[in-house]
Amino acid sequence: MNSSTPQKQSGMTLIELVIAIAITAVVGLISANLLQAMTANNQQIAEHNEKLAYLQRSLRIIQADLDHISLPIRSNKLPEGDDLITARGSSEPGLLLEFTRFRSQPSQKPPYEKLERVRYQIIEDTLVRKTQPVGHPVNNSDWYSQTLFSNIRSAEFSFLFAEWLNEIPDSSNSPLKAIQLAIDHEQWQELTLISLASGAKI
Repeated sequence: MNSSTPQKQSGMTLIELVIAIAITAVVGLISANLLQAMTANNQQIAEHNEKLAYLQRSLRIIQADLDHISLPIRSNKLPEGDDLITARGSSEPGLLLEFTRFRSQPSQKPPYEKLERVRYQIIEDTLVRKTQPVGHPVNNSDWYSQTLFSNIRSAEFSFLFAEWLNEIPDSSNSPLKAIQLAIDHEQWQELTLISLASGAKI
């Protein structure tokens, strides 16, 4: 009499197959979410670095402007006329400060410095820098305009004589020692730049 031997089952049962598929799907979903999060994080880092580079560039421009202001030496030691124009002395809307600065031209042979008129203005919530070569007729449409900061809450120039003042005084026993720009920005909070006059101490 032949006895039948049970055959060993090979392969996966349906339940094991379903579980394996479910595990694979969960792992795939987790991996996809991780990849998406990493991509979003990298994009945020790239955007932040781009904004930071723009911030540094704008601050360098402002610092260079203030460091190269052209102020004639006078016995009364005070800026006069068009040397430094603040909001008080201008009808230009939103004007913070207007002045003349030296700008070097290294590409010229031989290199030389030219004079450039510079304006800082607030237009809505934006700090705008405008420039025009000295010697051109003053025409508002001819100014080259450049946005330095958007989303600013306030911006203010201060001037150091014997003490810090918000305006150029009519008289002072002290020369202009420094100019400061303080910006209250929505993202960067408080930004402050100070330019010292040559040889000045504070």
